[in-house]
Parts: sequence; C-alpha cells; structure tokens
Amino acid sequence: MIMQLSSLNKKFVSYCVKNRIGKTNFSVRIIYFIIYILGKFEVYKNTEDLNKRGHYVPKLLLSRFRLAELGPLKGKIYQYSFLTNSITKESINDIAQIKDFYIFKQKGGGLSDYTEKEIFANFIENFGSQVIKLINRSDGDPKLTIFEQNILATFISHQITRTPAFYLQIRKYILFLYEKKLLKISDLGKHNFLKDVIVKNKYNVTYNQIVDFVPKHSITGDVNHLGHISRLIASYIVEDIFRHNFNFLYISENSETEFVISDSPVVFIDFSKYEVKRYMDWWSKRSDNVWIFIPLSPKKCLYLTTKIRKDGPVEEDNDDIATMMNFGQYLNALNFVFGKNKSFMEKQIKLYTKELLRCKKVVADPTVVMKK
Repeated sequence: MIMQLSSLNKKFVSYCVKNRIGKTNFSVRIIYFIIYILGKFEVYKNTEDLNKRGHYVPKLLLSRFRLAELGPLKGKIYQYSFLTNSITKESINDIAQIKDFYIFKQKGGGLSDYTEKEIFANFIENFGSQVIKLINRSDGDPKLTIFEQNILATFISHQITRTPAFYLQIRKYILFLYEKKLLKISDLGKHNFLKDVIVKNKYNVTYNQIVDFVPKHSITGDVNHLGHISRLIASYIVEDIFRHNFNFLYISENSETEFVISDSPVVFIDFSKYEVKRYMDWWSKRSDNVWIFIPLSPKKCLYLTTKIRKDGPVEEDNDDIATMMNFGQYLNALNFVFGKNKSFMEKQIKLYTKELLRCKKVVADPTVVMKK
C-alpha cells in the first residue's frame, strides 16, 4: 500500500525504519494505524513544482552503479543504448528520466505533482532508499523486518509499473481489448472499468495472447490514463509481491561478474522454461517457477521466490543466475542498460546478441514514446 504521509508521520515512519521497528505482523498493523491517524492532520497541497526530472529508475538505485565513490566520476555511469549500439559515460542526473514524467492532469483542470511528491519522492525515494542502503551495507543476511519487507514490496510493485516500458505494455493490452471490441477509448476515463477490466483482467487475457499480439492500431495522448492504470496495477500486485520470500544473490568483490540495471529493472524469470518473461502479466498469481529479480548494486541482487530457500536467504556467486538476470535487463530494456564496468558490459552484449535478436521485439526512445 502507499501510505498517506503527513509531515508528522514522515518523521514517525523514518523513526520506525531507522530503529528497525516492525518485526511482527501485530507491530506492523500498529504502525499503519498510527500512520492512518497522523495522515488525517494534513491534506496534500499541490505545489505546482513543474519542469523537473522524473526518474523512472530512481537515483537511489542508479547511484549504486556509479563509477567512483569520490571525485569527478562519482556522478557518472556507463549507459548502453540499443538505438545507437554504443556505450557512453553519462551523468546519473540525466539518465532514466523524462521531464515532468509524473505530472498529471487533475480533475477541474491544471496539473498535479501529487504522484511525484507523495508516491515517489516521499515514499519510494525516501524509505526505499533506507532499506536498500541497509541491504547493501550488510555482509550477510540483513534479516529484514516485516515492515522493511512491506516497504520493499511497495517499492518493487511501483518500480515494475512506473517505467515507459511498462506503459507500453499497458498500451498493448488496451489495444488488444480494443481490437477484440472489448473496450472503447472512452472507457479509459472510467475508474471502475479500469479496475475491473484491465487491472483484474476481466476477460482472462493470457500471457501468450499478449506476447504474440501485433497491434493494427496505435494510441497517442494517453499518458495520463497510462499513469493512472499503472498505479492501480501497483496497488493490485503489492500484496502478492509481499507474500514472496526475500532472498539475496551476492557476487564476490574479486569476481569479474557484475550486475547491470536497465530502464526496466525488475526481471521475471520462469524456471520451468528457463526463460525471461517478455511481458509482465500482472493478473497472474504467485508461482513456484517464477522468480522476481531487481539488482541493488553491481554485486548485490534482491530476488523473490514463493518457496523458502533451504540454505537461507543469501546465495553467493551463482554465475548462472547472474547471467540470466543480466540477460533479462537487456531483454526488458526499452533502450538503455546501465552499469559500472564498461568492458564487462561489452562482453555481455557480445554474449547476448544472438538471443536478443531472436527475442527482443521493441526498441524505442522513452522520451519519444511518452510524449504527452
């Protein structure tokens, strides 16, 4: 769930995270009850703070892949572009972002920065960063509290749905229904319709149907609707994600292997087929065969499973899984993949090229695709 944060309960939640409170379900329920009460003391006011970068992969993640901890390279990262087939050194401030990406039209006219300020800045960018920092500083099992897992589940659900790549997936789903005469464009303005038909997949659209579907039509000017649908989907999947087991794959510092991160960084791998899923079918429930991955640094990756690992939540130096997760970053990417080691990225691109040419169907500039 996304917490309604007043200035009072921002301090309260920060206190809970800093002191790692919330180790039991009962204590977490108390935390959310207090948040609910404190939230009644403040109503969000639109600041109309526009013309800002909207990072769809938060800087808190990208900065873990920076080229150096000190000096002029501290704010830099390597970026691979499918469109140019080149690796360049870029500023973290300038990548994986679109101007006013989270600024949406509001009822009655005007623009609202609620999504930017409350959902992403005050929750994901703030509390998610604290939990991820805890994991990255841990040498072993960070022993996450239930509350910390709740924060991560919310972070992951919105990271799945907040990217231009996922917006395109929603658009493809809408066009599938439209061409099957199950949806009219005017339906996109109906909240209950969106929840019942799209979010809950009323017509039982299958993964294979969507993957194989090639639209005959196109839609433009729908970004406001896509943003609304993406947040509905995030709220819909967060509990299912929370019910997974949180595991960690660590790569030794002296190993050549590293993780990369793309402009669509959450990867779903179906181990029954040993393949990366090419479409996030949000309506499907948890499966023992499908694991969820998100890199947290060049040497650490969080992954979620339905089953408890017999050897504990920490796995070390599994190059096979690391290779498959990294392939998923390139396959999922709309255009960009980011990393810390240029030569390692060059090796990856060479290794994955044949399979990417077979499987990757869409490459596009996120800023062009998401024009409002």
